[in-house]
Amino acid sequence: MQIDWFTFGAQIVNFLILIGLLKRFLYGPILAAMDAREERISSRLADAREKREAAQAEKEKYQSLQANLEEARTQALAEAEQEAQARRQELLQEAREEVAHLEREWREALERERESFLRELSERAVAETIAVARRALRDLADADLEEQAVEVFLERLRTLTDEERAALTEALRSTDHGAVVHSAFALSEAHQAQIREHLDEQLGGRSDIAFDTDAEVGFGVELRVGERKVAWSLDSYLDDLKARVRERLDAELRKGAADVTDETVGPPESTNEK
Repeated sequence: MQIDWFTFGAQIVNFLILIGLLKRFLYGPILAAMDAREERISSRLADAREKREAAQAEKEKYQSLQANLEEARTQALAEAEQEAQARRQELLQEAREEVAHLEREWREALERERESFLRELSERAVAETIAVARRALRDLADADLEEQAVEVFLERLRTLTDEERAALTEALRSTDHGAVVHSAFALSEAHQAQIREHLDEQLGGRSDIAFDTDAEVGFGVELRVGERKVAWSLDSYLDDLKARVRERLDAELRKGAADVTDETVGPPESTNEK
C-alpha cells in the first residue's frame, strides 16, 4: 500500500490550520473567559476574605471594648461602694461624736447643777451651824468665859510681830481717832487697864484708847487703829471652820467633776460596722 504523501501533508496542514482556527476563535476566547472568570472569582474570594477579616477585627474590637466597659463598670461600682461605705462610716462617726458631745454637755450641766445645789446646801448648813454655835456660846457666856477671852486677847497683844507692831504704831500716828477696843461684852475697869497697859508696852508710849461694846464683834475682843485690826474672837474660829469646810467641799466637788469627766471620756468605739 502506497502512502499519498501529498494527501497526508495536506491533511496535516488542514489539521494544523484547524487547530489554529480553533485556538484562535474557540479555545482562546474560552480560555480567556475562563481566566477572567477565575480572576473574578479570586477577586471576589479575596474581597470576601478581607471583609471577613475586617468583620473579625471589628468583632474582636467590639469584644475588647465590651470587656473594657465591663471592667470599668465593675471598677466604678466597686469605687462607688467603697465611697458609700466610707461616707457611711464618716456619718456614723460624726453621729457618735455628736451624741458623745451632747452627752458630755448634759453630764457637765447636770454636774454643775448638782455642784451648785450641794454647795448652796452645804453653805447653808455651815452657816446655820455656825449661827447656832454663836447663839449658843453667847447664851452660855459667863464671867469666867469672858475672863478667858480677855486673857487670850492679851496674849495676842503680847505676841505681836515686829511688822504688826510697826504697822499699828504708824496707824496710831496717822489717825485722829486713836485706838478703839470693841468687845461683845462690857469690859471691866481691870480688863481695860490690862489692855491699856499691854498696848502702851507694845506701842512704846501712852495711847489714846476708847472702849466700845459691839455685838457684831462676836464673842471676843477687837482692837482697831485706823484700818489696822488686831482681834481674837470666837467668830474667827468659826470663820476658819467655815473656810475649811468650804475648802473641803470644793475639793470633793472637783473630785466628783473629775470622776464624771473620766466616765464620759471613754475608749473610742469601733467603727467596723457593715
